[in-house]
Amino acid sequence: MNAAFVLPLIARLVEEDKKNAKEPQIKPTNAPPTYTRGSVSASRTVKPRILTIVPSRELAKQVAKEYSKHYHNSVVAVFGGAPIDRHAALLRQKNGADVVVGTAGRIRELMREEHLGFGNLETIVLDEADTLLDFKDNPEVEMFLEEMDHDYQMVLVSATINQFVRNFSMDIMEVDETSKTFVTVGRKDELETAVRISNAKGNIDNASTTNDAYGMFVPKVLHSCTATRSSLRPQVSADFISLLSPRITIIFVNTKSEVEKVAFDLSSRLSDTADVRIMHGDMTQSVRSRTIQFLRESSRSMDVRRKMQVLVATDVASRGIDLPGVDLVLQFGIPRAQGKEGTINSELYTHRSGRAGRVGGDVSQNANAIMLYDPSEGEGKLLSKLKESLRYSQGVHQTAEINGRPLPTVKELMNSAYGRVKMRCDSFGKDDEEEKDDSAEKLVQLFKTKLVQEEIDDDVDQNAILIDRLARAMAALSNLDCI
Repeated sequence: MNAAFVLPLIARLVEEDKKNAKEPQIKPTNAPPTYTRGSVSASRTVKPRILTIVPSRELAKQVAKEYSKHYHNSVVAVFGGAPIDRHAALLRQKNGADVVVGTAGRIRELMREEHLGFGNLETIVLDEADTLLDFKDNPEVEMFLEEMDHDYQMVLVSATINQFVRNFSMDIMEVDETSKTFVTVGRKDELETAVRISNAKGNIDNASTTNDAYGMFVPKVLHSCTATRSSLRPQVSADFISLLSPRITIIFVNTKSEVEKVAFDLSSRLSDTADVRIMHGDMTQSVRSRTIQFLRESSRSMDVRRKMQVLVATDVASRGIDLPGVDLVLQFGIPRAQGKEGTINSELYTHRSGRAGRVGGDVSQNANAIMLYDPSEGEGKLLSKLKESLRYSQGVHQTAEINGRPLPTVKELMNSAYGRVKMRCDSFGKDDEEEKDDSAEKLVQLFKTKLVQEEIDDDVDQNAILIDRLARAMAALSNLDCI
């Protein structure tokens, strides 16, 4: 969804650049310099034209990358965890940055040391506005807005429209949800219209599997909940991963210590079929970036022999991380308001489950968002409250109904394991283009020859022996415990 606000802003910058390039700049010899692009003043203070404020380091890099795809002048991402001098140097490249994307704390630091100024700002974007407009947690954002002393464009971007967004848009911006300036992107009726238009133009062959106006597969996310004791959640998670065979799974837990514990448990349960990684707020930026980059590259692989990828994370991964290939999101417990007992947080549920089914994966595959709740801890009543809150949510992305889902059965797990192992066997010795690997093919032929040459008693059915041996080999590959 970043492109929804990036493209219009970049289009305006490009038009302004073209206009300024055509108009001759005539000024007296003694006049001070003027700047039509993001500029650097005599004090070396950089004054961008667009400032986008985001709540996390990952989102800062992601949004800056989106700007850079479409605008070739200076775009700079600034965030905590990196040396401030490095960001100051980046800001001053190419005669100053036109677009700055950053976290509020780092932006404030750069302003304090006079590396960054708001004198030329034309637009301020608050991405994830539902979080940033909570001024108790983000006092810097309120400070930025109060310091603006000239007219500018204000853009609020949010997947959910909470009270902070609603109050700010109505009281400060004088915009309500019936206004034409209140733009929604990706509503169900718009997607259905896009499908009809696209089908009429002949761009889509099958609307049941491709439901985007450009012929791109838009995954559906199936929302469900499963009752299980909290102590069994790692085991149940491993079962769902084995059953659904997702490319990438994100498991949301509440604390950093739980991240480590759950990841260790899953690593032993899924050692042969999945790689388990972690993410939480105490990790350095470089480690977090490498983790996201690895998962993004993994999602592009079409190799059925690849291991599945599992990310166990706190809510640092619930906002802004755009990973195609996340086919499964698991939430441990009912999302709660700041972790408080007896509360619910429907916005957090929406952001967590929103990591699943992102557009852009190479495989046409729908996704699942499953919440594991413990009725013995009072979460049954909280589940009803959560469903009710989501039902009347006025957020941009209307969350689907959360349906009950039983625990995976032994039969389901066995059938899934059989299908997965069969696919591995069928694809052995072939690359992504189904080309055969000569060395692997020689190995297959060697085993075939050994099987044919093996002496078997005449009174024993040779086919039965071979089938039994194949079944045992597949069972060993399945990584299932003995039943």
